[in-house]
Amino acid sequence: MKQTFRRAAPSLAGLTIGLAVFLLVYGPVPLDSTRDDWLLGGYIETDLLQHYAAWLAIKNQGLGWPLTFTTGLNWPAGAAAALADCIPLLAVPFGLLRGLLPGTFQYFGLFVCGSLMLQGEAAVRLLRLFTKRMEWVLGGAVIFCLSPILLERAFRHTALCAHWLILYALWLYFKSAEEGLSLRRAAGFAALAALAASIHLYFVPMVLAIAFAAGLRTLVRTRRWQPFALAAGGGSLAALAVAWALGFFTVSGSADGGYGTFGMNLNALWNPVSLDWNWWVPGCGQLHWSRVLPIRPLVANSLDSFNYLGLGLLAALAGCALAAAWLLTRRRAQAKALAKQALSHWPLALVCCALTAFAVSNVVTANSRTLFILPLPQWLTALCGVFRASGRMFWPVWYLVAALALAVLAKLPRRRLAAALAAVLALQVFDLSGALAQKHDWFAEPALRTAAPAPAEEDLALLEEYDAFYTLEVCTDRGLAVALGRAGLATNISLLARGDDSALADGIETVRAALEAGESAPLGEGVAFYTTDEAFADAASAASGLRKTPFYQGWALLEP
Repeated sequence: MKQTFRRAAPSLAGLTIGLAVFLLVYGPVPLDSTRDDWLLGGYIETDLLQHYAAWLAIKNQGLGWPLTFTTGLNWPAGAAAALADCIPLLAVPFGLLRGLLPGTFQYFGLFVCGSLMLQGEAAVRLLRLFTKRMEWVLGGAVIFCLSPILLERAFRHTALCAHWLILYALWLYFKSAEEGLSLRRAAGFAALAALAASIHLYFVPMVLAIAFAAGLRTLVRTRRWQPFALAAGGGSLAALAVAWALGFFTVSGSADGGYGTFGMNLNALWNPVSLDWNWWVPGCGQLHWSRVLPIRPLVANSLDSFNYLGLGLLAALAGCALAAAWLLTRRRAQAKALAKQALSHWPLALVCCALTAFAVSNVVTANSRTLFILPLPQWLTALCGVFRASGRMFWPVWYLVAALALAVLAKLPRRRLAAALAAVLALQVFDLSGALAQKHDWFAEPALRTAAPAPAEEDLALLEEYDAFYTLEVCTDRGLAVALGRAGLATNISLLARGDDSALADGIETVRAALEAGESAPLGEGVAFYTTDEAFADAASAASGLRKTPFYQGWALLEP
């Protein structure tokens, strides 16, 4: 028993660190799955409302095939809720249990908390490969759980805070470099790729890139192709199969923008600015992540490519540079040995260069200037546009840089190590404390936060006898979608992150024509129609006999 506990203690410590960081930053409110008042205004953007509305569609109308298909979205045709970033890993099992769930149920707080706990556990596993000094490992796990690029995404783009996928992939890589890429570890890469596809597709190429590096290193060193095929090829097939089963391939295209629109600015590592919840207020909308470093200017949408390291890690990198210079001048033999060891990881370095180049994109920006635009063939631009928010692809490099900076510190004598780790940790926490305090304050009193515009209770009371709510113009009002979902109604409000609205618009035009022609139920009974066009509401009401009544920000056409 003692031996089992001793083995499990590091993992338990990592899980505890992640839980502690969640509670310190966000508090206990989001963990109450029967409470959703804290998310009704969205968080920074309205994407959280999009995710919640997609889950409500599953909860109300159930699942089909593909696994996240529900008629509650894009009603009456239906759509895959995975395309609205509902986190299928949780949406599918909870959707299957929807009959047992309470009236109000959300899992987004549980997901973020679980992600931070797994972040701590994965960080402990990864860092223990560099040293067995637990004080260093646990201190490093705290730094990884306080990762700015993770906390910046939590509850804004909730699925994108599953950075533990990257850390476990890096752990598998370095474990394989140390002991060999066995078929079991290669299968671990494939499992991670499948998990990534069930959370958010952006994690799939990150995991597969690291798997490719591990497989290529093994192939070159041992001439064994089976681990390479299973890690990279098997991982790709597993991710494709999961994505297909969840419905990610039921549409094509993207909502707006393309490759190069959200590229990483060259100042990203030391630029402490991300999107703030006041982004729509002129002169506001920038969250300052550093108490020391100033905000640097950016070009257009570079703000989405937030990759700030934090002052503590920047100081650790500076220390690494000084240590390298000292080795080159005083300990050349040791420097050569370290260089030889580093060169053995050239496949990982190659992958990191590719990820960085993709993150920067063909539109290269530095501060407020666009340095140059590299022309790309149209087919390549379209292919890269699948991951148009390219700055996110730097995340594996971010964690590798952080891990290696801490690994160099681990080589210090014990007394110096303690001082260096304490300094890095203190600098990192102090530097980020302002932004973290703002987040804590925001979640401390969610009832005081302004909810997104939504119908009043008396408006929703008009819809008690209806099953569906059909908008007669293409509508993207996420607050309205959540309100309807909470009331149990299906709707055709546009919520998908990918695809275009042309089919939706064509369907709406057909219904509008039918109403103007005098049909009162072109979509069957139990459907309420909604329009912001009063002239059309008058004409349709007169022709079809439907009752026109004020509703929300427009007019509802209801059965007499």
